Amino acid sequence: MGIGDIANCIMSLNNLYDIPLLLFISWRGEQGKDSIETIETGLKTEKMLEDLNIRTSKINPWKITEQLKEADAYMTSRKKSAAILIGWGDV
Repeated sequence: MGIGDIANCIMSLNNLYDIPLLLFISWRGEQGKDSIETIETGLKTEKMLEDLNIRTSKINPWKITEQLKEADAYMTSRKKSAAILIGWGDV
């Protein structure tokens, strides 16, 4: 399921009832790279997540354990979702 498809679910269920999700999102179109049909969404991914009140960080393979702990602490304390973006250069 793509980021555009999950917006309604997150707004009408997760945010409304304080059910946090940890999302791992493939950041297609990051920095204007990738196939033409993904660039528009990729350039707006961070803003879309911000508008959904989802804490976002870009994956750091060397610090993933720390990132997961931070995301867990955030989700537990605030009952809000967090996302880790995974760009093409990160895999």
